[in-house]
Formats: sequence, C-alpha cells, structure tokens
Amino acid sequence: MKKILAFVTAVVLIMSLASCVKSDEELILGSWTTELDVTEVFNEMFAKEEATKGYFNISEFKLGVTMTFKDDGTYEMTIDEESFDKSMEALREDLVDGFTDYIADTAHKAGITSEAFLKLMGHSSVYQFVDSIFTEDMINDALEEFKASGKYLLKDGKIFTT
Repeated sequence: MKKILAFVTAVVLIMSLASCVKSDEELILGSWTTELDVTEVFNEMFAKEEATKGYFNISEFKLGVTMTFKDDGTYEMTIDEESFDKSMEALREDLVDGFTDYIADTAHKAGITSEAFLKLMGHSSVYQFVDSIFTEDMINDALEEFKASGKYLLKDGKIFTT
C-alpha cells in the first residue's frame, strides 16, 4: 500500500509540475542583463590597420546590456550609460597613449618634433587631437548604435531578432 501511495504521489507531483512548465515564450519574457566585453574587438580592429599596428592596446571596454522581451513579440536592447561612459573614458586614455607613440614615431621619421607635427595637424596636444575625434555628437551616436529594438522569434531554443 505504501508503494502504491508513493507511486500515486509521485505521479501527481510530476503531473502538477508538468502543468507548471512555461513555454519558451513565457520563459523569455522580461528583462535580462549581462556585461558585454568588446575589448578584443577593438584590439583586433586596431591590429588589422597596417599604419597603426602595434600602437594601440585597449585595456578594457565593457558594457552593461539589458535585453527586454515583451509578450507582443518585440524586444528592446539598451546600454547602461554609466558603463558606456566609463568605457569611453578608458578608450580615450588608451587612444591618447597610442597616438602619443604613433605621432612621436611619425614625426621622428619626418625629421620634426611631435609638437611640430601636432601643430601641422592643427592641434596643440595629443589630448586636443583625441578630443577632436571624441566629440559629444560622436559619443552620443556611438551610444545610439548600441541600442536596438525590433521583433524576436524563438525557434529550437534560439532567439532570432530583426
């Protein structure tokens, strides 16, 4: 009798648990946050450029990313602005270091000083040169590039976005 009762209890538990299992669509709904490390993407990009190869080493570029999946089949991806700002500031410093070396070598090959080279480019310092690249508009555009929204489809345990 105990064995039969234990078996029936187990079957009832399994049946009740099975009825609680949510579909893939229900499981994905809500917001999911992760950290996206794109440091190596930047380093590989700089390594491919023959003129600047070896000058740039990006120390860290990590972004907090949140994906929100809604029950109407749409999603939205946003970037944590604090992690973005921190990564952009670190990138700026890494670029200053890289351009300092690049400009020194290029100026030396041309037989002039780094200061003279910068002056020819219309800048008084490497920081001013890098800041001319890192305009507020460029930074805002870069932040917008990381954001996305659209529709999603779940198929065979994978998420496809459009």
